[in-house]
Amino acid sequence: MKKMVSIVFTIDETLDEMEIIKNVKKFLKEEFLIDDLGHHVKPINKRFR
Repeated sequence: MKKMVSIVFTIDETLDEMEIIKNVKKFLKEEFLIDDLGHHVKPINKRFR
């Protein structure tokens, strides 16, 4: 079963788009353990279960 999770990012206007995308991907990797293709590599953090 898939769940849609919406995340709101507060973005510093001075960052360029590539930086933002990199930061978002890094955040997703750390928080949700999602790889670059969007697959879960490990179970999500306990607080989201």
